[in-house]
Amino acid sequence: MVLSSGLPSELAARLARAGFAVVAADCPAPEDIGVILDALKRGALNLEGGERVALLAADEAHGRPAAARDVPWLVVLGATDERNVDTIVQWLARHLV
Repeated sequence: MVLSSGLPSELAARLARAGFAVVAADCPAPEDIGVILDALKRGALNLEGGERVALLAADEAHGRPAAARDVPWLVVLGATDERNVDTIVQWLARHLV
């Protein structure tokens, strides 16, 4: 399961095509991310393996709630061209599969 916060919807769609379950949320406050992460880790969506969650965030402040919950997180800066998406998919595979 991938939680995407503050990133382009095109990135979420590309990750979904790569086989990841993606929850895209526009969380104005980092605390909001913590609430969503807690719900996902509890299996709120009833997806197989849904308790394994990683966060992709637009900035470091939004990644801190993931760090506090031992959830792998990655800040995605700049354009998400095909090479960047491939790198993100590889990072997610290492942390979720």
